[in-house]
Formats: sequence, structure tokens, C-alpha cells
Amino acid sequence: TKAVHDFKSADEALLLEKFNLIFLDYRISNQHTGRDLLLHAKRLNLKTPIVMMSAYKTRDNEIELRNLGVQDYLAKPFKLAEIDKILERFAS
Repeated sequence: TKAVHDFKSADEALLLEKFNLIFLDYRISNQHTGRDLLLHAKRLNLKTPIVMMSAYKTRDNEIELRNLGVQDYLAKPFKLAEIDKILERFAS
């Protein structure tokens, strides 16, 4: 388990570490979004499942992100039970 709090740290982690599942917030900073990091992960040919989280969930945004490879999309605020379901789904 690793938590990072900015784009640079997340980018470095994608390059240097292996993950079983990534939870990615759509709003990272004023300069970068989770979409930016998702596109970078695609360029790296990363096969790790990614779950996007956002307080600004829209249907169009969800469709775009799923087309880019996001496996699940959580609207904030979410319940821990939703996280548990996702973890169970990807644990197998």
C-alpha cells in the first residue's frame, strides 16, 4: 500500500513500483488531473486496474474515463462499503 499526494510523486510511483490496484483522484492539483496521470499510465502500457474518484462525477466524464481504461468510477463522498466491493472484485 502506498499513498502519494501530488502528480510528481504519483508519476514516479508509476515508473518505479508495481501495484495491484490504483485509486486515483480526478483533482490532483491546479496543473494536473487524474486524467493526465491516466493518460501517462496508458503510455507506459500499465495494466494495473485504475479506479477514479471524483466529487465532480458526470456521465460524460465517466464515459470518457472508462474509454481511456478506468475500471471503476467512484463519486465522492463514497461509503467504505463501496471500496470494499471494489477491493473484493479486484482481489480475485
